[in-house]
Amino acid sequence: MAKNFKDLISADPKTMTREQAMIYIINFFSSRMMTTSVKHVSKAKELIGLHEIGVSELVDKYVELVYENS
Repeated sequence: MAKNFKDLISADPKTMTREQAMIYIINFFSSRMMTTSVKHVSKAKELIGLHEIGVSELVDKYVELVYENS
């Protein structure tokens, strides 16, 4: 998860795939620094809207990433 995330910080939300958007959002929720940044908050909201990502999808993706990296 972390190796993919570094490339996503500066990526344009409109060019991200759905999977990349979910990885970005998962990392957003786990980072105190990101949640204090207006730029990152706006990007997370934009990604959720663009890709119509639901909470259950994020949970599934999070579990998948945990199993992959365990």
